[in-house]
Amino acid sequence: MLRCTVGVLAYNEEHNIRQILHALLNQQMTTSDMVEIVVVASGCTDQTVELAQVVASMFPIVKVVVQRERAGKAAAINLLISIAQGDVIVLAGADTLPDPIALEQLLRPFNDPTVGMVGAHVIPLNDPRRFLGFAVQMLWQVHHRMALRWPKLGELVAFRNVVQALPVQSATDEVALEALITAQNYRLVYVPDAVVYNYGPQTFSDFLLQRRRIYAGHLAIAASHGYVAASMPLKHVATLVRESLVRNHRWMLWLLATMLLEFWARILGYLDFTRGYEHHIWRPIKSTKQLQKSAQQLTLVGISISGSWIRRAELMHRLRRIPPAHGTLFWWDHKHKEVIFLIASDQLKPAALQERITMLAAYIGAAEITTPDSNVKYRVVEFSSPLMPLPPTVEQHAPLPYRQTWEASHA
Repeated sequence: MLRCTVGVLAYNEEHNIRQILHALLNQQMTTSDMVEIVVVASGCTDQTVELAQVVASMFPIVKVVVQRERAGKAAAINLLISIAQGDVIVLAGADTLPDPIALEQLLRPFNDPTVGMVGAHVIPLNDPRRFLGFAVQMLWQVHHRMALRWPKLGELVAFRNVVQALPVQSATDEVALEALITAQNYRLVYVPDAVVYNYGPQTFSDFLLQRRRIYAGHLAIAASHGYVAASMPLKHVATLVRESLVRNHRWMLWLLATMLLEFWARILGYLDFTRGYEHHIWRPIKSTKQLQKSAQQLTLVGISISGSWIRRAELMHRLRRIPPAHGTLFWWDHKHKEVIFLIASDQLKPAALQERITMLAAYIGAAEITTPDSNVKYRVVEFSSPLMPLPPTVEQHAPLPYRQTWEASHA
């Protein structure tokens, strides 16, 4: 059985550290063995270390390693590599939440000995009804389509324990790992069924700061290792831009504004690179650190509709009709014909759950349920509050009757 070490890299993550550890401890794994979870806390000045140690005292599989000074993410990964016991090393950011079956899905490709590194499917929790939420969603959807063709891995990745060390000046650790892994003739694999949730930047300054650092890091890796990230070739960029214009023509203004922001960030990143500005110890992107409020339970509901197509234009148009108290739609999955909502935890009481799902299905039903053979299924992914020792759970529910959903759509 494949043995894996999971590394959680943290800098001042007191609001998220227990949440990510609970999510990792409750991963549903049957074909791989998680031998250790190592928290590398780098120069933390808040309660990250103390909170992680509390979890470690209850679960011996969790270890906490402290770097007194913050030396950059690459240095933290090198420390992790030096002590990892697993055949494969998984890197998880403290400000992310892996789906309960994410690691099981993520590690399966390693049954192929030619695979050296894999990456998960990132789903941001940003609200697409706001421009920056739309921009973040658009970039990750483009990333998803790109990775399906030309693997580019990030946020939650795993690699064989064959790398000695990363360049300590690297600002983009995943691309540096891609370069070192492919140099040993291993393949990269994108795993769309391994889902990890996060928050993208929620302010313009944070958006530009993050995007310019990434582009400067890509240029540095290309210069030092001769490895070109999948998002760099103009041919790839042109293909993805053309597809985005076709897919999202109803939001042309927001789409063009997103492209301009990305273009400006790349110019700034290019200037940083040519001027020798180093990003390996980067300024934290504060607006991405709000994964969950301390006393709130994070609950996601995925609604899938068989026998119909999810038409994104109609769906986005109907978002404004959904009261925030009922749920916030933040993702739609064409392959699985599923839309995913973020809802308040108190709506998951048994008596209210069925009613809430029916109401959400009703908002999208008139546009999405197009045939009498259609029915609605839903799944619930529940991440407990960091203050509560409850595990994340996944529940699969039977279909709602087509007629019931159809009638609710026209209430």
